[in-house]
Amino acid sequence: FQDPIYVGDPLNIVNLFNQFEVDELSICDIRATLEEREPDFEFLGQLASECWVPLSYGGGLHSLEQIDRAFR
Repeated sequence: FQDPIYVGDPLNIVNLFNQFEVDELSICDIRATLEEREPDFEFLGQLASECWVPLSYGGGLHSLEQIDRAFR
């Protein structure tokens, strides 16, 4: 995780994966925990609204309230 490579706009990538009918998507915000910040819930909502397959998320979750918000 030391030299990340930008592969494009995440919303476009989700749409591309939808077209290829992938089984599931897993998003891991490796910086959230290191930077001691909570997830970008608005962005997660945008991804989830575009995603047609099961979506999992990890990173920056420190409380049950945050986990509940991520599910919503």
